[in-house]
Amino acid sequence: MNKLLLSAILAVLFLFSSCEKETLVINETNNELSSLEIDSRSVSEAIITINDLIDQVNQLYTDDLISKSQKKHIEKNLEKIRKKLEQGKIDKAISRINQLISWLESSGIDEDIINDLISQLNSAKCQALIENDDDVYSAIGLEEIQAAPLGTAVLDGSDNVYNEIPAGTVVVYQTNEGRYGKFVTQAVDASLLISWTTYDTDGSVFSSGTDLNISGTFHADLDAGTQTTNNGTEDFWWEAVDGIDRFVVPTLGATYAIFSCEEAETVCTGDFAFGSINYHDILAYELEASNINGSNNANNQIPVGTIVLYSTNSGRIGKLLIQEYGYSLLVSWRTYNGNGVTESEGTDFTIPGTWVVDLDSGTLLNTLDGTEDLWWQQVDEVERYLTPLNSTEFAVFSCDTN
Repeated sequence: MNKLLLSAILAVLFLFSSCEKETLVINETNNELSSLEIDSRSVSEAIITINDLIDQVNQLYTDDLISKSQKKHIEKNLEKIRKKLEQGKIDKAISRINQLISWLESSGIDEDIINDLISQLNSAKCQALIENDDDVYSAIGLEEIQAAPLGTAVLDGSDNVYNEIPAGTVVVYQTNEGRYGKFVTQAVDASLLISWTTYDTDGSVFSSGTDLNISGTFHADLDAGTQTTNNGTEDFWWEAVDGIDRFVVPTLGATYAIFSCEEAETVCTGDFAFGSINYHDILAYELEASNINGSNNANNQIPVGTIVLYSTNSGRIGKLLIQEYGYSLLVSWRTYNGNGVTESEGTDFTIPGTWVVDLDSGTLLNTLDGTEDLWWQQVDEVERYLTPLNSTEFAVFSCDTN
């Protein structure tokens, strides 16, 4: 559930780093570097990042985490990258960053260190790319798109704070026919309005244009640059569940990612994470007909802020947020029909100890009538469980799992 790795402040949503893995060979040198003092008011953010990296590499060597030869290789190339940036030779700087990333991947340095260095190099590359062009959409080239970690996660375009693709958002993609491309959202409403560019395999533009309107419930063919139906050429479905919930749903193997230079803060619990989880996310999650430990001790899996995903005995899916924990639980819930339309939802719903709940309707039951989905089981004063009933399945939502 790539989409659920969200920024709590929605500054940036990490679905894509435009600056990912590429390749190089670095020459030996005996010259050592020292970090330069810089004025952050007069140099680009990319140069600041490179200078920080030089400091970090020196510290890694001091801490015996990299060898002297590794230190020299990295520093030499960081200096060359910085020089190209200072000269305004952005393309050459980005090429050297790609080469240094490739060298690091096969350098034998500790994996965690490599990943950290590559992450910062990606940030520098992305910063340089954007600063070289006020129009982010124009700045993104085929090389950046091909390097992106594209995936099949649904992109949320809902009319609320969870919208990942407001006007001006750049999305990169690979179509179901294997071509790479990018689109920028011009307007996001019942219809989705975009500008797009799809590249052929030789790097030439295969199709491009502006004001491509995709009406709600229709599909888009990004190779042809047309609105279509599900006729076997479509790359995404602009799903309009209702007046609020809308999604870009990848189809026929097409893959997507949102362009961002920053890695967003991951939020996995609490109100914002609960609101951001949509029915597509729940459908992709592995649920089980197993108890969830809610005991009043260190084994408790449902402290305040925990999100529990479920499928009911009627086949609907949903999510539940623990607002307050104790002998009684206070929860928010939302249950969806198979088409994503909300069947029931609410907040401040109290589940007393020993009672059962019908999650389809969001009601308490004091007798068993076959509609119950959840039992807030109290074994004793300490031991407690969320127990699924009648083939209901649960899972505690975790960012590490999806």
